[in-house]
Amino acid sequence: MSTAAVPLPRRSPVLAAIFWGGLSSGALDITAAFVVYGSFGLKPIPLLQGIASGLLGARAWGGGLATAALGLFFHFFIAFSATAVYYAAADGNRSCCGKPCSQALYTERWSTFSWITSWCRFPRPGNTLSLSK
Repeated sequence: MSTAAVPLPRRSPVLAAIFWGGLSSGALDITAAFVVYGSFGLKPIPLLQGIASGLLGARAWGGGLATAALGLFFHFFIAFSATAVYYAAADGNRSCCGKPCSQALYTERWSTFSWITSWCRFPRPGNTLSLSK
């Protein structure tokens, strides 16, 4: 019987960076949306249904909690996808003071950048979200 230790698989720093970057940017963004739109009287459920309406159209407004949950899923799917795309784009980037930079750091920067710029969008034609009471 051998007593040699079997090494445990190492966790991927790539997946960890994408996970934490996507989770932080998604959580910051949805929290800010709830606070800002809540100050205009909009409740969280219709806000999340508005996200789901990007795929479902007007049917999302009548779907209750199911379409709100779908909207939350889409919100985080977009946050994780944007983080993964940035991580891939930053692969091998060595522009930080001439030293190799951590992709995790770039990914977290991207997450913060995407959260900030999400508030700089212009209204699109056909947008169903109205801030007027």
